[in-house]
Amino acid sequence: MVLEKILNRYNSISLAEMDSVKLMNRIDSKFIFSINDLHDILLNLENDYSVLNVNNKLTHSYESLYFEDENDRFFRDHHRGKKNRFKVRYRQYVDSKKYYLEVKHKKNGRTFKRRVLSSIENDDLSLKQIKFVRKSSISSIDLKKSISTSYQRITLVSLIPPERITFDISLSFSKNGDTIKMSDIAIAELKQNKIDRNSPFYKLMKKRGKRSIKLSKYILGRIALKGKEKLKYNRFKITLLQLNKIRKNEYHLV
Repeated sequence: MVLEKILNRYNSISLAEMDSVKLMNRIDSKFIFSINDLHDILLNLENDYSVLNVNNKLTHSYESLYFEDENDRFFRDHHRGKKNRFKVRYRQYVDSKKYYLEVKHKKNGRTFKRRVLSSIENDDLSLKQIKFVRKSSISSIDLKKSISTSYQRITLVSLIPPERITFDISLSFSKNGDTIKMSDIAIAELKQNKIDRNSPFYKLMKKRGKRSIKLSKYILGRIALKGKEKLKYNRFKITLLQLNKIRKNEYHLV
């Protein structure tokens, strides 16, 4: 497999070694491009980053279940560009066999993530988990299950300066028995303590004419699975049109 051969050219880093680059308080910059561009992008970064190795695997499986309230507060806050907004999800790190309840808090351009080890026995939130969510500044809110996502992730790590890049591929979104797969795109996310345009990855994206986008996997999945649901998403239409160009004859989002 070509992807595996490219990743094997990198120096590897373990989960324990990556602890210094957890970046639970960070600036995120997201980019989207065709899966056909991924190999060349990775070949251009091998001298500047190490690749995460978990149980002798360089590509890792992730599964997430997102929660919303009955008024779609989290989606609407993102659509409005609210500077103080949240996401709540279960995330399973399949290869390391860990399962967390996570709260992502976006505040004034920074991302703060809090999480607690969880169980895969029940999708519904326990009283203890509800308390954890409310302690994360989400008070007086009743949450219900929303969409599920699954994907493969490649994680590159640079220790000096500390930053990570994740590449999410083989994306799949599911809700109420409906599933949409997007195997033709890759979503990259640059995670830094502060924006550093001298980052080798940032420079590579600029050279390729790629600008950062304001569209999360949760938002993308909600739009893709909207069906007859009345969901306002005009703020994301420019990005969705760019995505349609990448996807060509695949399922169009607008």
